[in-house]
Amino acid sequence: MLRELEALPDVVGRHLAFAGVQKDVVPTVVRTKRKGEIRLREDQPWASFLAAVRYTIDPPSLVREARVKASSLVSLRSHDELVDGVAREQVWPVRRWKSVDSRGPEANQDAIVRFMSEMAWFPAAYRMPYVQWDEIDDRSAEMTVTIGETLAHAVLTFGADASLVRFEGDRFRRLKRRKWALWTWTMDYGPTVTLAGLELPGSATATWSHHAREFPYVRITIEDLSYD
Repeated sequence: MLRELEALPDVVGRHLAFAGVQKDVVPTVVRTKRKGEIRLREDQPWASFLAAVRYTIDPPSLVREARVKASSLVSLRSHDELVDGVAREQVWPVRRWKSVDSRGPEANQDAIVRFMSEMAWFPAAYRMPYVQWDEIDDRSAEMTVTIGETLAHAVLTFGADASLVRFEGDRFRRLKRRKWALWTWTMDYGPTVTLAGLELPGSATATWSHHAREFPYVRITIEDLSYD
């Protein structure tokens, strides 16, 4: 059952109105196509990518397929998913050989925080029962999401017009094959455009930061968004 609009922080309700979300309409399936650039370490050059992502809202899930052009000679394929609260990320530089196959509690939290940040493109989900809200002030609110056995928090900041500006939370980052660390992760959203009939961010930049270390690691442009 959807939360009543009156139960949300005022700024979240204003954001839903700004975006044009209809009161009792929540999409079943959301699909996006996007392009952008990504790098996994500060010393790496940017690599271009194309990705398609499929989300469900109830139950919450995502499945992402991407192609990354690391260089003129190297292309990577990646598949990552969050299903029933369980995440898995896989990367294949060449056919039949995986360089990454991540799963476990840290991978679950990592994927859930990403799912939370990408609700920017289906904000009707802000009213789902697995989302809890605490008002901070007239421009920001704290979001808490519980999926499966994993709980994650983030602070959302909105502009004077109630557009979504920033998402910030702690997210597990995979540093090496079996080593994870909790870093601060922010998503800064670009200007609003019309997508699937709503006023939503057309782009975003995500940044990792930890003990004064900070680097942008992905830049996204939404090319297509559809709801079923």
